Amino acid sequence: MHKKFERAVLRIIFYVVLVLSCYLIQTTVMRNFMYKPNLLLIATCLIGFIYGDYDGMFVGLLSGLLIDLYFGPLIGFNMLVFIVLGFFSSLMGRVFYKDQILFPIGLMTVCDFLYNFYYYVFRMLLRKHIHFGSYFKKVFIPEIIASLIVTVLIYYLLYKFNDKMFTKESRSELTFD
Repeated sequence: MHKKFERAVLRIIFYVVLVLSCYLIQTTVMRNFMYKPNLLLIATCLIGFIYGDYDGMFVGLLSGLLIDLYFGPLIGFNMLVFIVLGFFSSLMGRVFYKDQILFPIGLMTVCDFLYNFYYYVFRMLLRKHIHFGSYFKKVFIPEIIASLIVTVLIYYLLYKFNDKMFTKESRSELTFD
């Protein structure tokens, strides 16, 4: 019981550090880039895909809450979207193989499209900004492409981290006491 609790606490600390790192990189380093990947969305979807629904939803909750606190007029708008996308990613993680890079790339394409479409409908369309074509060309496509490029790198790192963590956990549980 004690080891499970330690692992759960370490996992929560890892997720908090991951979300804060993605947020800081996205708001400082990538501020000057013309096309910016959505690092918080990438982290949410990949954690959900690799680790499962509770983990994906927790990272989605942290990511969405952070965005809402600093950028949103309403608390809960982005949080709800990120939680749902984290859960959706975990469902895809149950169905598809985690060792194939094409599945996370396809998943990120769908998640990024859903997030941008949701953002367009509830933030732009309700304010009567109806120019979907220009928004699609100037925001949707560049963000999806930038996110896919970064997804490959982050997925590789998370997948390797997952392999090492679970290999270490399974070795430590195999004791002859």
